[in-house]
Amino acid sequence: MATLSRWCRWKSATFMATLATALTLVTGVSVALAAGATGGAQASASASTAASAKASSSAKVATKVATPSATPSGIAPAMSCAGLTSLDLAAVVPGVPFEITSATELAAGSNTLGNWAACDVKGVIAPQIHFEVKLPETGWQANYLQVGCGGLCGNVNVTSAPASAGCVPLTSGAFAVAASDEGHYQGGGLFSADPTLRADFGYKSDHQLAQAAKAVIERYYGRAADHAYFDGCSQGGHQALTETQRYPTDFDGIIAGAPANNFTALNTFSHAWTAQSVYLGGGPATVTNADLADLHAAVLKGCGAPADGIIADPLSCTWDPAAIRCQGGCKFRDRVVRPRSAGVDVATAQARDR
Repeated sequence: MATLSRWCRWKSATFMATLATALTLVTGVSVALAAGATGGAQASASASTAASAKASSSAKVATKVATPSATPSGIAPAMSCAGLTSLDLAAVVPGVPFEITSATELAAGSNTLGNWAACDVKGVIAPQIHFEVKLPETGWQANYLQVGCGGLCGNVNVTSAPASAGCVPLTSGAFAVAASDEGHYQGGGLFSADPTLRADFGYKSDHQLAQAAKAVIERYYGRAADHAYFDGCSQGGHQALTETQRYPTDFDGIIAGAPANNFTALNTFSHAWTAQSVYLGGGPATVTNADLADLHAAVLKGCGAPADGIIADPLSCTWDPAAIRCQGGCKFRDRVVRPRSAGVDVATAQARDR
């Protein structure tokens, strides 16, 4: 599995050969890319052989229903959307009992992921992992995308694809897309008092969703998905890293954006430090949401960001935050900020600054 992260480096020849194979599988068109290094042809042949072996393996485990090939127009469903609700799937995946609670047709104009009609499937994995799968009615290219959630999850948001949003394969219906609530239905942490729900949130729900969603996909299209990917940010990035570590064969590629993986330190120290820094001594906020626009503009200007507003290399920025620090009596938006004298207690300083 190729895990996409800042510490992963591919050799040029291997990367180009793998990319060519991936494009061929997705588009159905043979693509020739320069290997960029000695041995490129050998790497390309190796990647093609591996892809062929995987396709052969997928064919062996697929259902006996005729398995159409991926074409530019996509793989058509092998059954009706409504028919999914009549399937008994409780024992289809060993150790992952689940059922479909509804399957309704979603018009292309109502689909926020892209302009493609879908069979919108909702279901439950025991004991209470709620999930949703959007199955393209046209355009499917035998690909599966699972997306993560944010915070402590607690809701199903199949439309949140942080890194994939707006990409043509997603907007054209090349992917069947799924997400879950990670086993609880509120955003707070009360669920963590139950060991089963805690485990579902920590690692089990993502693995079980991948298995259940793939089973639904195979029934609906009459064939298994060729490739599976994961896209998540923050808690979704934590989900991505957990999948990589515990279940490396669930996905062919993973995007772990801003992973909240050091969970204890993040919630115990990082959030607490931020709160104490903003609300010094329990007083009014030193920085408010209204201040952020000015701070953002100052950083971009100080770091020499171009018109697109993107700092390409933050480490090369030598801007000093003290450059915009208010001096005695200066006005920062609607507050007069005065430096606190030595020996002045917090309450007196706060009353003076108001």
